[in-house]
Amino acid sequence: LLLPAPQPLAHLLLVVARYAATISPPTSREALRAADSARHLIQGHTEHGGAIGQALVRRVGFCPPGTFVQLEDGRVAIVTRRTQQVNQPDVVVVMDAQGKLIRPPLLHATSGAGAGIASALLASAVRERVNHHLILQIGAAGTVPA
Repeated sequence: LLLPAPQPLAHLLLVVARYAATISPPTSREALRAADSARHLIQGHTEHGGAIGQALVRRVGFCPPGTFVQLEDGRVAIVTRRTQQVNQPDVVVVMDAQGKLIRPPLLHATSGAGAGIASALLASAVRERVNHHLILQIGAAGTVPA
């Protein structure tokens, strides 16, 4: 069994921990949008980015599962899983363009023309309470539960 050297492993853990801290910080400060944090890793704006940061973003996507996003048509959705295209995850639409809850939430693929993500949102920007258990069910099943 070959074990990685302590330095590279520590560096890997540091990159992952810093990325996680930027998208889900303590209550004392506002989070960065997940997409902004990912861009910083890819573009090397942090001393701990580079190849590890790029691999992390390829694995979890620009908007990891659980991220609120605004779609090009103004609706709000939650990312449920990444796809082969790092910038086109599957989402569940939870609010219409006017900010009203959609019942039931709608499974949505962001790969079509005009169906993409316009921006990632901070969770604090979403004022409505969302049933996360239902979102997880829809994302896992690929359909809206009966």
